[in-house]
Amino acid sequence: MTIKTAIAALQGETIPQQIALPTSISYSPFEEGVEVFPELPGSFFAGNNFEACDIGFTADEIAAQSGENN
Repeated sequence: MTIKTAIAALQGETIPQQIALPTSISYSPFEEGVEVFPELPGSFFAGNNFEACDIGFTADEIAAQSGENN
């Protein structure tokens, strides 16, 4: 959301003074396989989607990023 807002500001768009993003809160004890996944490799990427903000990235889109194309 921060990057999208910065780009909009650079393009001269009006920027809202407050932005609320949806969050999910989970408290321990965390359940393995539900909130924590210790067997996943460090290279694992999960997709993110915030429909209310019109922002979404698939895991493939995230994994395809590099220092040259981000």
